[in-house]
Amino acid sequence: MSNFATISHVPSSIPPTPEGGYKKDLLKVISPEALDRHGKIKYNYKLISSAQENRNNPTKAESLFWNCLLKDKKSGYKFKQQKPIINFIADFYCSELLLVIEIDGDYHLEKRQVLYDELRTEELEKYNIKVLRYSNEEVIDDIEKLRLDLNMALKDRKQEIEKLSQEAPFGGWGDTKLVDDKEVSRRIGAN
Repeated sequence: MSNFATISHVPSSIPPTPEGGYKKDLLKVISPEALDRHGKIKYNYKLISSAQENRNNPTKAESLFWNCLLKDKKSGYKFKQQKPIINFIADFYCSELLLVIEIDGDYHLEKRQVLYDELRTEELEKYNIKVLRYSNEEVIDDIEKLRLDLNMALKDRKQEIEKLSQEAPFGGWGDTKLVDDKEVSRRIGAN
């Protein structure tokens, strides 16, 4: 039995809301294969307990980033913490902008983890989900600089989403191949 559901309905367009923004269901148009039959983003159900554990025990940098920049829509957008997406857990996810934010610790500098992060980003980008990465040091050392960087990135992403919503084909983009340890090992062996 698969841990992933299938899609049952795909709308043909995403109209702007009265406020001039775009509905949160843009993913239904541009990457319907990323959604389950209820219109929710697919995820591996086995990740739920790990996501809850991560949410209850954030790193110092994740906690600072959340409390200073994202909590209570401080950024102007709703973000979820430790959100399972496809076969991954994103540190922070905004469905309106199809945006993942990752806060990377030192282990993200290790060769295997760097490659895994690259493959993970490639997989998410197949569904037009953008990934922003910040290091623990960047968050802890200069949160105000990150506030400015994040605000610019959110503004740019909103423009990208507006453009995507106007260009979106009915069938969507991407495929459903997931990154796995075998692929990481194969690519490491090829280097």
